[in-house]
Order: sequence, then C-alpha cells, then structure tokens
Amino acid sequence: MPVAHDGDGDRLCRSLAATQASGPVSLQAVPLPLSGSAILSLISLAPAQVADRLAQVVQSASARKGPVTVAFMNMRNFVAVRRDAAAIAAFSAIDEVYPDGVGLQVARHLARLPRFPRVSGTETVPLLLARLPAGTRIFLLGGNAEVSAAAAWQFSVFFPHLSLAGFHQGFFAATEDDRIIETIAASKAAVVLVGMGSPRQEQWLACNRHRLPARLAICVGGLFHYWAGDLQRAPRTMQELGLEWLWILAQQPFKWRVYSLDAACFSLAMMRLRRRHP
Repeated sequence: MPVAHDGDGDRLCRSLAATQASGPVSLQAVPLPLSGSAILSLISLAPAQVADRLAQVVQSASARKGPVTVAFMNMRNFVAVRRDAAAIAAFSAIDEVYPDGVGLQVARHLARLPRFPRVSGTETVPLLLARLPAGTRIFLLGGNAEVSAAAAWQFSVFFPHLSLAGFHQGFFAATEDDRIIETIAASKAAVVLVGMGSPRQEQWLACNRHRLPARLAICVGGLFHYWAGDLQRAPRTMQELGLEWLWILAQQPFKWRVYSLDAACFSLAMMRLRRRHP
C-alpha cells in the first residue's frame, strides 16, 4: 500500500475500494498516521476474508510482473517504522498491509480511528494455505538454518496437500540475493513466505519483488519459529483477552523493551495523534 500524506486518507479509502469493486471482496482501508505527514493504509478485513482473498490471488491469472506482496503491521513494527525512513519506504511498497496485534486495537481507541479487525499473520497464513489447491508450490525463506529446516519439515506435516518448493535460511548478505532469487525462481513457487523479522523482510521484498516470479509473497515474521516448535502459541483464552503479548514475553524475555519502552512510545504517539485530530 502506498504511504500518503495528511488529507489523502479519505481518498485512499475511496480509491482502494473502487479499484477492488469488481472483485468478490471490496477492500476498505483505514489510514494510520506514521511519522510527520506519512499515512499508511491498513486493509480492514476479517482473517477468513483475508485468507479467501489471497487464495484468489494465487489461483487467478495475472499479467503483472512480480507477486502481490502482503505484510502485517503491529505495535512493534509501528514504532520501528516511525524511526526509519527506509522502513517507511519499504512498507509503502507493500501492496496490502493488515493490522495485527492488540496494540493497534488500543491505538484505534486512543486515536479515534475507524473500527478494523485484528488480523494475526500467525493465524491467517495457515488459513490461506489450507484454502490453496492441492499441489500449490510454496517456498519458505527465513529463520536460521535450524529453524528453516525444522519449519520446512513441519510444513509438509501441517499441509500435506501442498508442495514444498524449497526453503532457505534468512541470514544472508545482500550479495547473495541473486543466488537466492534464482533458487526461488527455479523452484516455480506460487507463494513465497518471508520470515526474516520486520522491517528487514519488508525491505528485502521492496528491493527484490520485481524479480520474484511468484504470484504472492507474504511477510510472516516469526511464523517459522512456531512451526519449528521453539515458540508456542498462547492459549486461546489469552489470545481472546489480548494477553498473547504476555505469553510471548514469558518465552522471549529479551523482548521486554517492546512491551515496555516501545509500548510507552506507541501510546504517546497515539495520544498526540488524538490531540491533532480531536
């Protein structure tokens, strides 16, 4: 989705809905102010609708060069993006950005933004994969060598109807981009899942999307760690109560800054936004 500037939010909502009006799902965008006058459009759809839409993208013929790209914006990404012009540019190059995390739901109230559902990439990507036709080829890019291999093994267990086109760990230098893209192209993958952490995964896609022959590329964050088994999803009750962050913090205490200092910066930014737009 493009990053716009103040005054363009309503036009973004209208134009996005208009460009998708001929499809089975009409997309509505909610403008999320980032830094200065930059505004990022978040697509407002329920997780099942997102999965349906992206499955249609994979199955439909398209003359466009490069894949449709997808990312998920949460509180941590928001704070990181506001500090980095390159990250803003990377997110601006993503075709579809969906709101993830309880933090953005808090932001919606603090900043008096329009209502939008939470779309967790960790849940939505498996919903999408379950909807794809048998034999659809998927490439996994991300994690260290151990996580990448374990996630690839579990992928075939979780989604036996799909074909694992290949996998590659996500710690590599920019000088290796050509080789990795050639590997992905040779795999004939229809979908590429990129799990290298944000904003690195979005920046990598922004630089290389035009060279990927896939139909869909999704930034999946830490999804491969869940598949590999070194992270566990929070119990459903904690997810529904918006306490999944506490479960993550218990497993990854090094993320204390995200849920303390970054959370405070995030809340202040939303309150300033509320004062600017009462």
